[in-house]
Amino acid sequence: MPAPIPPAAPDDRDVTAASAQRAHRTRRVRLTEMLPGILLIAATAVALVLANSAASGAWHDVIEARLGPLTVHEWVAEWLLTAFFFVTGVELRDEFSRGSLSTPRRALTPIAAALGGMIVPALIFVAFTAGGPAAHGWAIPTATDIAFAVSLLALVAPGVPAPARAFLLALAVADDLFAMIVLAVFYTPGLHPTIVAVALGLLVGPWVRPRLRRMLERLAMWVVVPAFALVSAGVPLQGGRAGVGGALSPGADPVFCGVLLGLVVGKPVGIILATWLVQRTGRAWGLARARRAGTVAVQRTPASVSWPDLWVVALLAGVGFTMSLLVAQLAFSGGDADARLHTEHATLGVLAASFVAPALAATVYRLLRRTDVA
Repeated sequence: MPAPIPPAAPDDRDVTAASAQRAHRTRRVRLTEMLPGILLIAATAVALVLANSAASGAWHDVIEARLGPLTVHEWVAEWLLTAFFFVTGVELRDEFSRGSLSTPRRALTPIAAALGGMIVPALIFVAFTAGGPAAHGWAIPTATDIAFAVSLLALVAPGVPAPARAFLLALAVADDLFAMIVLAVFYTPGLHPTIVAVALGLLVGPWVRPRLRRMLERLAMWVVVPAFALVSAGVPLQGGRAGVGGALSPGADPVFCGVLLGLVVGKPVGIILATWLVQRTGRAWGLARARRAGTVAVQRTPASVSWPDLWVVALLAGVGFTMSLLVAQLAFSGGDADARLHTEHATLGVLAASFVAPALAATVYRLLRRTDVA
């Protein structure tokens, strides 16, 4: 019998070319994820520069100019932003039908983490504003901006494994769902356009063609959200337009402190604490079942994500931005000097957290990578 012919060894050049192609695709995916976040940062920077320059008066006149029944700012914040929330509704439907929230077992950890990441920031905000009318803004630091957070994850922690990214997506989607409920119950009497858009996304999600969905996602990420940042993030860094009260510095306003610490501290603490409680409960349940069955329980971290990676994700969840800015405008919509001042300081708190949280996540990520290498 002739000896079997051994399989041909792969050409080193073919292996190298395949590896290069995979690396190229990975870089393209990361760049695609990063670009919306970079554009959003640029739009925010432009808005801040315009609001704190000699052109601030002219810029304010532009965004407050009336186009029919609404101002430019109102058209963007109440109607153009509906495209973003429609896409959010479609994503929610996908996650509940066949994604990370499709079964109770898969949904338990991200839903618990999202709730923990809302409750602790709300408590921190109320601790700063208790007894005053500003406490009505308790929901401002409870939301995570899903698109911005994912973009920044690719930017500040490119080596985080896929399960950590998936956990951030599931967490942010669950967070969006609860944020919509809070918005509808506490801040929008009647049917706000954003609530209607989410409801439509949930209803028609399965019938949205992939090509149309991609077009709407690009419209939301590349046009709508940057436009919202342009008209909403332009607040004075010192003083304000709120009249006599505008001389109050942001640091002296409990609204600013409550929003900043709620997002930067409350979000990660709430997420990690809730995740730990789920793991501890699940471990106790698994040990009890294993003891009854006479087997050994396998202990894993929730969502197969390491605790160091969970800390990176939890810190990055402190990026509130779109939803937090919208809640701030709805919470302090009285129109008087104090309401305008609180809106400005809440906006500054959201913007500050949107830079501090990624910086902390990047620092933790690099420290962990350095430890792994050592």
